[in-house]
Amino acid sequence: MSEKDFYIKHILKSRNWYFSHYKNLEGEEFVDEIDKFREIVSSTLKVGFLSVKIVGSAKLGFSLSPKHVLKPFEISPQAENTSDIDIAIISVKMFEELWDKIRRTKEMYRPYNKAYYMDTAKSIYKGFINEHIMHKFPGLEQWWQKTISPTTQKLQDKMSIEHPISYRIYRSWEDIEEYQIHSIYKSKKELEKLDHV
Repeated sequence: MSEKDFYIKHILKSRNWYFSHYKNLEGEEFVDEIDKFREIVSSTLKVGFLSVKIVGSAKLGFSLSPKHVLKPFEISPQAENTSDIDIAIISVKMFEELWDKIRRTKEMYRPYNKAYYMDTAKSIYKGFINEHIMHKFPGLEQWWQKTISPTTQKLQDKMSIEHPISYRIYRSWEDIEEYQIHSIYKSKKELEKLDHV
């Protein structure tokens, strides 16, 4: 199927490997758990209920990252390289708030942080912000932990999620679609290379 068809069928639609296979939920119980997940994230972070999406290997059961193409979700939360629950949040308001905080972070512009600056500038240009950038700068990290910790804590306490949780904030649905389709395309190319070996 085309990259766009794959994106719609496997990423946008409600099926979710983590809830159906790891947590062994089905039917009404599955739907209720997905809704509960969205409700916790949306109410804690003050974003739209439908603006919260699990992506990555927790969504599919395997990675679409070109570096780890088709690598299965690591079941054991205690494993050294355990998999994350990747949460996409689509919110122009949150995106702009983060962008403003990043721009005001003086450490960002120091010469030894040039690589982080370039990485962040590229992602913002493409319409998303990775949470890992927050951990590179002390002022941002403290603010981010204060902002995101209640969400992570509730997901762990109320839903018994044991795996690490990571967040990526997208400016719009068009931006997440473009990012995901590009990842699917790159993964397809990596698989084609393996087919020719």
